[in-house]
Amino acid sequence: MNMINLSANLLEANVATSIHLRALIGVGCNFLVFLRLDIYLLGAVLCFLVIISLNKASKSSIY
Repeated sequence: MNMINLSANLLEANVATSIHLRALIGVGCNFLVFLRLDIYLLGAVLCFLVIISLNKASKSSIY
């Protein structure tokens, strides 16, 4: 009887931890996606700024 109770408790604990892990992994994945989006946006902004500065440099060197 005690073994059955113990295994039921272990199973319950495993289910609870797996739910917690899934929640943590979900939050982590969402965070990584946001981070990746931020990195892409940052890259786009940096490229834009570099292109603008190169255009200004080429125009100033021509004139």
